[in-house]
Amino acid sequence: MTLADALNSARSSLMATGMQTSVISRNIAGVNQDGYSRKNVLVATLPGNGVYVAGIQRASSAGLFYNVLKAASTTAKQDSLYNGLQKIAATTVDDPGSIARGAACQAEKRAAAVCDRAGQRHAGAGRSDRREGRRIVAQ
Repeated sequence: MTLADALNSARSSLMATGMQTSVISRNIAGVNQDGYSRKNVLVATLPGNGVYVAGIQRASSAGLFYNVLKAASTTAKQDSLYNGLQKIAATTVDDPGSIARGAACQAEKRAAAVCDRAGQRHAGAGRSDRREGRRIVAQ
């Protein structure tokens, strides 16, 4: 190797190292910026002696990218479901308290039906009160 070849190799190495240092400093400066992604310098060898910067590549992870897509998809799904339920609630119910009152009313009706069925099982144990239309159980 001649002295000129050695100097050319050293010069190309220093230029590549300078570019790497520049990219690293931009990575450090951009760490607090929203949406900034880390960059990597791609270094390749020259035929003969020396190196050169083949490019600057954005660092990425397929696993992290998949997780971000999945989380965004799930969030969008939940948002659309929530918005749909809000629209249904807005069109069907004027008073949000009426839902609770309706549920309580349904519970009372079910309890009354259970009591009626229990009273019918013991039909032979009581006498009829025709004035009010119900059975009176003897105690």
